[in-house]
Amino acid sequence: MATREAQVPPGPDLRRLRAVDTERVDMILNAAVACFDEHGIDATRMDDIAREAGLQRPNLYRYFANKDAIIVEVILRDISKLSVRLRESLRFRGPAPEVLLSALNLMLVALQENPFAQILHRPEHIHTIVHLAATSDTVFESAGQSYWGAIFEYAQRRGELRENIDPRAFIRWIVFVTLFCFLYPDALGSKDDLSFYLETFVVDAMLKRPGE
Repeated sequence: MATREAQVPPGPDLRRLRAVDTERVDMILNAAVACFDEHGIDATRMDDIAREAGLQRPNLYRYFANKDAIIVEVILRDISKLSVRLRESLRFRGPAPEVLLSALNLMLVALQENPFAQILHRPEHIHTIVHLAATSDTVFESAGQSYWGAIFEYAQRRGELRENIDPRAFIRWIVFVTLFCFLYPDALGSKDDLSFYLETFVVDAMLKRPGE
């Protein structure tokens, strides 16, 4: 499957940073979240983030090329932590369609309760977040791999994955659907309507029911 080139400059490779640098990156991300909450994402400047983090502006650019890279890294950090926690609570038992539907509902509830997700959900921020998600393959692939990738593998082992479903396409579509449902809940009607859409046009589109 062809994918667009990521247009958002990558953040630091945390695996290659020393412990002190990893702590500094985390400090920068926490400072960014505080600034986004106080000033809004669009109004926040790199100077604001550097000041909140107690850094000189040039030092901030050692880790991030621009504000968009910081936003993406914050999203990745939060979704990664969220995915680990949710995966531990998800029961990999029974038909894969039931597991996937449960996973979708768990993720949506968790996003509604996540403090940074609530900042993203503000009307003035939605366009920025959708744009960044659409122009960064990292958000779709890295953020979803640990959680949605495990479900893909589970369905594959059980023989319940429909033919010719590419794992990257599976994860990308699930992350996109989850993001849309979180950002635009009113567009989908009631909770019953949402369950119907998820089950019919997401779950059944990618997984086979027992006996099919």
